[in-house]
Amino acid sequence: MKKRKTERRVHLEIEEGALPAEAYTHRLPAGQRHRTPGGVEIEIAPEAVEILGLPGRLISASKTRYHEKHPDHHEVYFNGCLFDEAGVERWFGDIDLTLEREKLERLAGRIGTIYLTPESAYRWEGLVDHENDERVLCFLGASKKEAGPSEGRE
Repeated sequence: MKKRKTERRVHLEIEEGALPAEAYTHRLPAGQRHRTPGGVEIEIAPEAVEILGLPGRLISASKTRYHEKHPDHHEVYFNGCLFDEAGVERWFGDIDLTLEREKLERLAGRIGTIYLTPESAYRWEGLVDHENDERVLCFLGASKKEAGPSEGRE
């Protein structure tokens, strides 16, 4: 690992293999189940990759610059996580709801109800205690929509 310091930042160059395999969750193939060291189950949904792109997707290299370019986009989840009802993480990456809400509705229609969460603390702890977190958004699957209103938010 190489380390160099500039003004306020420290740049780390990590060589391939310097971290344990479980650290590379952005490389998980769709459909393969993986458990993080913290116990979070991840299984990237092929449908999510088809609709949203590869997991770990970045919409900008800088959050500040993204907000400067899109000041009217107020619902942006940087490192957002998508979980299914069983609490399995199905995708993660940047999501701008101003542009992509319909994509999440379409994904829920294909794989069932999904929950969009911010990264902290859900990425590391899983879908726990999310019912009272107003940052967590629920997109109902087709069968739930037919059954009527849900307790979840959308």
